[in-house]
Amino acid sequence: MFGARSRLVFVLGVLAVSTSLHAGIRTLSWNPSPGATSYHLYYGTASSNYTSVMDVGPTTQATIDLDDCTRWFFAVTASNAAGESGFSTEVDWLTPLSVSDLSSDNSSPPIYQGFQGAVTITGARFEPGVVLELNHPGWTCPSGATTQQCDDALATRRSAVRLETPTVQDCNTLTAWAAFDSTVPGAAPTAGQYTLTVTNLDGSTAVLNDAVEILLDPARRDADKSEYWTDDRIDGLDLAGIMQVLPPNQSCTCCSDAICPSFQYELDIDGDGWIDGNDLALVYTNHFGLCWDTNPGNASGNPTWPWTDQACRSHASETTATP
Repeated sequence: MFGARSRLVFVLGVLAVSTSLHAGIRTLSWNPSPGATSYHLYYGTASSNYTSVMDVGPTTQATIDLDDCTRWFFAVTASNAAGESGFSTEVDWLTPLSVSDLSSDNSSPPIYQGFQGAVTITGARFEPGVVLELNHPGWTCPSGATTQQCDDALATRRSAVRLETPTVQDCNTLTAWAAFDSTVPGAAPTAGQYTLTVTNLDGSTAVLNDAVEILLDPARRDADKSEYWTDDRIDGLDLAGIMQVLPPNQSCTCCSDAICPSFQYELDIDGDGWIDGNDLALVYTNHFGLCWDTNPGNASGNPTWPWTDQACRSHASETTATP
């Protein structure tokens, strides 16, 4: 038995917090106090100033749904026929920053190089002034390049995947304008999966791997448009441009944007900052000799569309019919 102000000794700790599907829900538990028949959970937004109370009965656990963007302070008392104890040791909780999803508002996946549009990012504890950054795990720098060269190259690649004007709609949602198009003539964002990093002004960060996948713009396979008869057609000129940069051993001194001041971005088909065998394969494999097809009826069952042989035959017919 204990008096109305007897002190209880127990451990109070947060066991589980959900900040996505059930944002704001906190489950707290504590050790039982001998002789207690019921417990009360006190909470508020200032230390030792509890503005709300919950009678949880004889159980030593309580689940409560609170504002996700506020730091909450908790304490528990135990009761029996003799009265109510003093407060337990106080604990506080602020939902940690997290990010769970990035989705396009006006376009269903996939998202291609050159995409522009609004995106919505969901998570928890977003704050005004939040900073967003996308990074690609394939961004590398060649040996021998200076730190400054690598930094400049990385800045160029990152500038092609911009999440601009982030706006916090509420604690768990923010919107931004996605611009997945390079500001460098002829360049394109690196194709592939990107990691999203969210940073609040207090320095806290959250990371979402594989947040967005940017697919290759099919039109980039037509790297050489120097002649009218090769425009909208994947042919030897497209291959030749890449092969001139790549010697037979596929090593070069001017194949990386980090070390080549005259880097030919239009030959970097996948946009990873390197002109290499991957770009050669994107032009040659399954697409060589095909033409740009504007007829969506040819897309069904055709893995290479919008590059098709039907379009080449159509172009040839049009040319033959021209007086």
